[in-house]
Amino acid sequence: MNDPRGHPSRIEVTVLVALALGGLALLTTAYRLDPDPRGFGTHTQLDQAPCGYLLRNGIPCPTCGMTTSFAHFANLDVAGAFRAQPLGALLFVAVVVVTIGAIAHLVAWRSFSHYWTYVPNRWVCIAVLTALVLAAWWWKIRAYEAAVG
Repeated sequence: MNDPRGHPSRIEVTVLVALALGGLALLTTAYRLDPDPRGFGTHTQLDQAPCGYLLRNGIPCPTCGMTTSFAHFANLDVAGAFRAQPLGALLFVAVVVVTIGAIAHLVAWRSFSHYWTYVPNRWVCIAVLTALVLAAWWWKIRAYEAAVG
């Protein structure tokens, strides 16, 4: 239960700490990566295998370019981030906002539960996210096809 003075509950503190540390870790990792000039494949610097979907099907997967986009944005190449994966660039901004928000709420010792009243219907969120994923995937497939000829 929330404190009537607006202080965060123990669960909220745990969530805020996890968001802050997770966001900082993600942003730091992205900053330390060298974006692959192909617009995808940067994740292999993290000892991950190349995209199996791309290898099997000859087209990028829906998340191809996300790590590359994050690496571009973390190194202040906003245009490169959007070229690599538009949704990745938007997610980078979301991670920055959430990380800063979590840190600010911890420093101010304020609850964040009141924000849930601003979240639209879950079906609206699912529809918008699905549309964004599909649009970004379409973009990535077109960019990949243009690059490979």
